[in-house]
Amino acid sequence: MIVTESRAGRRLLVHVEEGEELVSTLVDLVHDEGVHDAWLRGLGTLASAQIEPDQRFARCRILTLEGTLSMRDAEANVRLHVTLARPSKDGVVGGVLTRGDSLGVDLVVVCYEDLGAPAVRGTTAWVDEQPIQDPSEATDVAAGSWADVVAVSAAP
Repeated sequence: MIVTESRAGRRLLVHVEEGEELVSTLVDLVHDEGVHDAWLRGLGTLASAQIEPDQRFARCRILTLEGTLSMRDAEANVRLHVTLARPSKDGVVGGVLTRGDSLGVDLVVVCYEDLGAPAVRGTTAWVDEQPIQDPSEATDVAAGSWADVVAVSAAP
């Protein structure tokens, strides 16, 4: 487990207006507001949404929207996880949002001002996104003993 405490932060209240694309608007926000590390939550309505892997939906209400914003090597990183309600047979859908055309989305962005240095927590996103693997495709991991684990843990 890695634990890092943040004591310096700010909150941004953001309204993404009708016609704005959510992901690109957040990329602009990272640059314009100097965001290095942030967590966001939001609610609203999308005229259209695209969720990995290339699922597209027309008008949807955002039931949950959470994600991270970060700046690494002058590149803005936006990772959004959504649950969307659809007024059709699709019902509720969810996943990683790759595009969303706003009809009005309100966000709370919590910026952690003292976590900006990659040395503090590495250069990867807060949660390394690994694809969910089908158990039938899993490969065996090389076995080791507890002595091996202790030796590796004790190494500098």
